Amino acid sequence: MNKYKTLIIEDNLPFAIKIEKHLVEWGHQVLGIIDNSKEALEVIKTQEPDLIIIDINIKGQLNGVEIAHSIKNLKIPVIFITGRKDEQIYKEAQSTTGISYLVKPFDMKTLQGVIDFALPERKTGQQEKSDEQYFYIKKNNQLLKIDKTQISWLKADGNYCDFYIGTAKYTVRMSLKKVLAKLPKKEFLKIHKSHAVRISDIDGIFLSKNQIRVGEVYLPLGRNFREELLQRVKQLE
Repeated sequence: MNKYKTLIIEDNLPFAIKIEKHLVEWGHQVLGIIDNSKEALEVIKTQEPDLIIIDINIKGQLNGVEIAHSIKNLKIPVIFITGRKDEQIYKEAQSTTGISYLVKPFDMKTLQGVIDFALPERKTGQQEKSDEQYFYIKKNNQLLKIDKTQISWLKADGNYCDFYIGTAKYTVRMSLKKVLAKLPKKEFLKIHKSHAVRISDIDGIFLSKNQIRVGEVYLPLGRNFREELLQRVKQLE
């Protein structure tokens, strides 16, 4: 199994060591613990980490959000950690490749859930099949285990994405495109710029109304998505 290369940028050494310990247990290759922006940028450019965990308030000329902005073109997932609740910095962090914003103190299970959701699995065999069936989302300071095979449809909502299991709605701070990338491509199809559906859950297609029915819910069907939909569903002539 290939290990994820993960970089910790944190000037609280005991806390950084705690994170490092858990990352190693989870199978990561920790590239190091860095406490300043200059060295952090050097390691990022030379080592090319798969994931960066960074405190917003670190030593040096740049803070954590500014570092994330400066490497945005590298498309490395970033998890921000901070001891302060700052609405302005939170908004700035949203415009980077940040996938989560954790306010200290948080437990390591929360961090693990965020990492598992952010990174694709690199496992093999039966364990891969089992692990890839689920992911975790954070809701009201707890992690909920979600079975991907139960998701019926999804809806984009600004910087968030809602997905539905039966009548239950779950929300994650991630674009529809990114969520779909974590679901089996052959099972899901985008039917509108803001909607996607599990193909096997489609109960009706109403071309004259540009709608699709999933259970008791009617979803919009965009004209640009009709052709691919009709190609993917089986029809009897």
